[in-house]
Amino acid sequence: MEGPTREVQQFLKDNGVELRKSEIKKLREVFQNAQASWLFTGIPESVIKKAESIVGAERVQQFLKQIQ
Repeated sequence: MEGPTREVQQFLKDNGVELRKSEIKKLREVFQNAQASWLFTGIPESVIKKAESIVGAERVQQFLKQIQ
């Protein structure tokens, strides 16, 4: 799992969002049940709140801007 974590970390860093490997691993647990419907409906607020509790609201907002 180290390789993909490093790749995600580099992608985010290249796009202005810096996360530690431990944060990425915790976020992976939050987003493991992501659904394709989120592309149309958006990420549920409860999932965003969980992510914010891990990395903070500012970094979550930075990340969300990158994927829009």
